[in-house]
Amino acid sequence: MNAFINANSLSFNDSKRLEKSFFSKPAQKSFKKSKTKNKIIIAIIPIVALSAAGIVFLMNFSIIIIPQHKKIPQNNIVDLLNNESVASPELINPHYASKITNNIAYIDLPFSTKSGFSLHLKNKLDISNSTINLVLRKPRNTLKLFLILRDTKFFSNSSKPLVIQISQNSEEKSYLTIPINFANNIDSNVSLFRINQIRFIFYQEEKKFFPLFVKNVFLEKNE
Repeated sequence: MNAFINANSLSFNDSKRLEKSFFSKPAQKSFKKSKTKNKIIIAIIPIVALSAAGIVFLMNFSIIIIPQHKKIPQNNIVDLLNNESVASPELINPHYASKITNNIAYIDLPFSTKSGFSLHLKNKLDISNSTINLVLRKPRNTLKLFLILRDTKFFSNSSKPLVIQISQNSEEKSYLTIPINFANNIDSNVSLFRINQIRFIFYQEEKKFFPLFVKNVFLEKNE
């Protein structure tokens, strides 16, 4: 038998097998799979590292505090008489033509009789480290002001009100601003941090009555 196979004796199928074996391109599928796996591993490594760091941090620190910026108030003045969303005024022992209208309290003060008005606050008000300013038309005569505060637990200084003497002065201004401070002047049972009512009671000892005009009441925070 001839040791060499005649090329003419090869079938068509045999030639195709030889072509596939020696001339076809190497398969790319397995290479692509390995490349995709490498990308996934590279992406997972930083996530795992961050997670591990977070776990270590939480195991050593029980509370994470995120700083917050406090809101700075636009001003330190609160209008009490002319702002219905803050307080509603009400007359106390009204006499004759006493009334509250057009943002002005008109108080008749008969001889030796107490009269005034109260402010019912819509929400509790912190008046600590503050001054209440009472703006009124200059009175004809000397009179006394009794200031009574009540907190949300109904504690008040009604048994020992803050007394302020109001008198005419030499200034030519038609209105006076009476500053009222509370330091060491209010019963310690009353909480200045949650006041919900303020009463202004006036009294005069002249043997005639005269009207008193209260233009405004505002709270001013002390610096």
